[in-house]
Amino acid sequence: MKQTLNIILNLIILSSTVWAVDIDSPFSCSAGFQAYSYEYKEPGVMKDKGGLMGANVLIEYDQDFMLRGEGSFSIGTVDYTSQETGSDDDLEHRMIELRGLFGKSFESDQYILKATPYFGIAHRYLYTEGENRITTTGHWGYDRDVYYLYSPLGIEFEWQTIDDLVVKPTIEYDFFWQGTVKSHLSYLGDTDLEHHQSSGYGFRASVALESQTNIVNVTFKPFIRYWHIEESDWVYYTVEPENETLEVGLELNICF
Repeated sequence: MKQTLNIILNLIILSSTVWAVDIDSPFSCSAGFQAYSYEYKEPGVMKDKGGLMGANVLIEYDQDFMLRGEGSFSIGTVDYTSQETGSDDDLEHRMIELRGLFGKSFESDQYILKATPYFGIAHRYLYTEGENRITTTGHWGYDRDVYYLYSPLGIEFEWQTIDDLVVKPTIEYDFFWQGTVKSHLSYLGDTDLEHHQSSGYGFRASVALESQTNIVNVTFKPFIRYWHIEESDWVYYTVEPENETLEVGLELNICF
């Protein structure tokens, strides 16, 4: 946890050092915290449930077009439960996500409303601990690495309200290109497995509330993220089952 807080602090310091405040500049940057509940389940098979927290950073150019880079890192623990293989609590869980977005903004005459459709490419990485862990029914766990490659397709709205408050709702569909699940079983004397996923989808939605000041802007953003991934290919008579992921949480960002 201390390491996570240090990462967050360093991101904020870096952002404030590099980006001087200029309201007329097409460049902007934000950095801050995120915390969310996490649930991954394979219906009828197993479930991971817990909470994560971490840091996120965003760099954006928005003038004739919008170009945005996003990155996030989060860490926490999850509890594993399964009717067949028992349970195990407090498994380390790490998430890294990198996203590049391109879009075009359209504004009303008096800048009452702004809409920005966008698309992009993104990579999501997930690690779940399991090596040298034993469940309540005596089953050995193993480490898992999960990789997603996907394209965000969404639209962000923005309008100015009274008292220098900006409201930014966003809705997004995530087109799933491919995924890979690596199960590290070799430490048990077995063969490491690599399953490929080719079908699925995701969506996310959020409402950001941005309070504007002369120095920095502070954004509070509740969000929801969802993934549904179909069954993987078969490898050595094994398969990664159909699964769902739900994340619900909050971001608190400082915008420069």
